[in-house]
Amino acid sequence: MSAFVDSLLDLLMPLGEVTARRMFGGHGIYKDDTMFGLVADDRFYIKSDDESKDAFIERGCEPFVFGVRNDKPIVSKYYEPPESAFMNAQKMKPWALLGIEASRRAPKKTKKSKPNVRSR
Repeated sequence: MSAFVDSLLDLLMPLGEVTARRMFGGHGIYKDDTMFGLVADDRFYIKSDDESKDAFIERGCEPFVFGVRNDKPIVSKYYEPPESAFMNAQKMKPWALLGIEASRRAPKKTKKSKPNVRSR
């Protein structure tokens, strides 16, 4: 794990057990098996939804942008918390809670079963 992820997990300690799992060259950040954040290029992004997105936008937070489709950047629902949140755990906690709540409100994805295909 990177030093950035280690320090981030320390910062998130007041939330209880928070874990990081490697994914797509970065890390997913989880609370109770629910992904609420991601780390890409040593930058932390927190999940948002319609209820929480404005809090990030009002503070000038940048979204996680990946790839391009139809000559337009693909913007995710994950936002960086304000820089001041990285000062200490108490400042980070409310932002992380927004992400945890957004993740819990999100519809649960169901695993699609694969059709039973037999070859002869």
